[in-house]
Amino acid sequence: MERDDRVMLVAELIVAKDDTFSDTMDTTSSDPANTDATTKQKIVGCCGVKIGSSETQPGPEIDVGSVWRVSVDASARQRGVGRALMDEAERWVLAEEKKNGGGSKMKMQLVTGNGIAAHFYKAIGYRKRYWALDFFGLPGWFEKDL
Repeated sequence: MERDDRVMLVAELIVAKDDTFSDTMDTTSSDPANTDATTKQKIVGCCGVKIGSSETQPGPEIDVGSVWRVSVDASARQRGVGRALMDEAERWVLAEEKKNGGGSKMKMQLVTGNGIAAHFYKAIGYRKRYWALDFFGLPGWFEKDL
């Protein structure tokens, strides 16, 4: 059975033309026509999510979703952007599970030394499961049951 096994999520904020942020993230529309002369849309975060645990290969595991390349612009941190991206990634994996079976667990790889990211993932329910030596050094795998 053929299916899309990955998606890229993008977070946008409505910001003032001078790049100052409002207090809330607009999740209602990505239509530039809905902004006025004093505002613009700015991409402030993104992440990739897929079924399987390999970033580049189709995964044989249909019971695992994985998150890759989570990034939030420094100017938008501490505003709920990362949490919103991860919530949407988890919703997508659960929707895939409902359609195709699988997707009951999320995984992500985190490079050793990225303490800020590790703290964030722990705060939203992810737990460090094991360390694995690979080409890039010593990344850690974090998991969360959905």
